[in-house]
Amino acid sequence: MNGKARKAVFLFLATIALLPLVLAIVGDTITSFVPTPSGNGRGMAFDGTNLYYSLYGGTTPDTNIYKVDTAGNAIATIATNPPVQCGALAWTGTALLCGSYDGNTDVYTVDVSTGTATFQFNEVAFGGIAADACAYPGFVDKFIDGLAIDTDGTLWLGGDVAR
Repeated sequence: MNGKARKAVFLFLATIALLPLVLAIVGDTITSFVPTPSGNGRGMAFDGTNLYYSLYGGTTPDTNIYKVDTAGNAIATIATNPPVQCGALAWTGTALLCGSYDGNTDVYTVDVSTGTATFQFNEVAFGGIAADACAYPGFVDKFIDGLAIDTDGTLWLGGDVAR
């Protein structure tokens, strides 16, 4: 090995030695925090850098989406326009998907830089929501409490069976 190659190997190994070691498996808690504001959380999404979350406002709907860093420090409050009470959130790669938490089964995209909420579809688009076998007989849940997007683009949607 010549001098240049030896120096390159040394620099590579030195760089690796300085990198932090993270030992974690699926299910491990890496960090936790209580963001401000906090309350009855509904949805959370991650854009690769920051977290977005929604809160259930009860009798006074909370139509904001809150953006925080991974340490829980507030970055922005995003007011949805038109106002939408988001239950579930999912990151599409360019915008948030917001599953309404108002009993209408509406799904919106939300531009995180402007707060613009654009209606995309509701249960009518896919023939309705089946009665939930986990709840009492005949119960149909129309409060979207779970959204996920698979790597193949499939959208998964779940309701709030405890409502």
